[in-house]
Amino acid sequence: MNHGARYEQLDALRGLAALTVVLSHFTLLTPLLILRHTPLRVLLGGHEAVVLFFVLSGFVLTLQINGAGKPGYYEYAIRRICRIYLPYLGAIAVAYACFLFSNGGEVGWAGPWFNASWPPALSNADLARHLMFLLPFKTDQLDNVVWSLVYEMRISLVFMPIVLAVYRMPTWLSLVGAASLSLALCAYAVHTDHPLIQASVSAEWLPTGHYLSMFVVGAALAKHRSALSSHLGRAPRATRIGIVLAASSFALYVSSASLRFHFREPLSGYLIDWCVLLAVSGIIACAVALVPFARLLLIPPLPFLGKISYSLYLFHCVVLLSVVHLTGVRMGPTLSLILAAVLIVPVSYVGYVCFERPGIRLGSHLGRKFSTQRVLADAVARN
Repeated sequence: MNHGARYEQLDALRGLAALTVVLSHFTLLTPLLILRHTPLRVLLGGHEAVVLFFVLSGFVLTLQINGAGKPGYYEYAIRRICRIYLPYLGAIAVAYACFLFSNGGEVGWAGPWFNASWPPALSNADLARHLMFLLPFKTDQLDNVVWSLVYEMRISLVFMPIVLAVYRMPTWLSLVGAASLSLALCAYAVHTDHPLIQASVSAEWLPTGHYLSMFVVGAALAKHRSALSSHLGRAPRATRIGIVLAASSFALYVSSASLRFHFREPLSGYLIDWCVLLAVSGIIACAVALVPFARLLLIPPLPFLGKISYSLYLFHCVVLLSVVHLTGVRMGPTLSLILAAVLIVPVSYVGYVCFERPGIRLGSHLGRKFSTQRVLADAVARN
């Protein structure tokens, strides 16, 4: 198994998770709502996918921070801003244009989630808050998925010293610290009756520490990726062990949401996240350590979905809302939803080409430029 700085199977895993987010939003429209009460609901874990994104980000960022040619903080921050914020700006611009030209008011058959997703009007102040990005704003007004990107960006900007701490201290201590922070925030939320999901939608600061714990778990998995491959991938009866671990992790992943029927908010939200976090850790460990599982994730078209996963996440709601607003009354639910489904991947690929890939290239260019200037400055200082 490759222990370099990139695991393509994790990109594919991210693509699968993005696809479940797409399906989860489609099934919030009234004609498809019934699918949430069928066995297909195992494919509709939108919030669970976000937990997976956070842990994967912790894993991948740790490899970048501790990889060959370790970046300085400013180089790392520049790359991260270009990677997340520039495609986000492109998506917000597209979403705002679609909002202006396609928002035709309520669509009777679409249901409450759809009709609440775009407000009747969006003020200049609301748009400015979207552009500012990191501060609290109503993230459900243009593109429903951007709430998670606020936390992704916040945590990314403070993650470098956290990774260094994870590598220098015993792993159990970093995990205990992360768990303690999440537990403390849960206790505060329960005491103040502050729902986690509501806080996420409002992009408030309380859940930032809770989601930070997921990045720490990702960092711990990256730290021990070689040991995982040695003990899990090459152990006697490794295939059998891997099947049990993967199956149990997947079962926990898809069943965690049932906790909301046994516990009230906000406790249920935290309990679900903790269970999903355990499940995701097992899934990522299998993807990293088990060659058969990694090969399964590399079957086409999963690598392609992985490549465009960020754009797929950013643009699918915009496509869905725009198409149904434009055609829902005239064409009806079936044709409108089929048209939206057909357009999502092509539009996401265009978003990848126009916004995501240029952002990656710009970040690499600026990062190399900053790194070169830093090396030259260090050389001058030594002389």
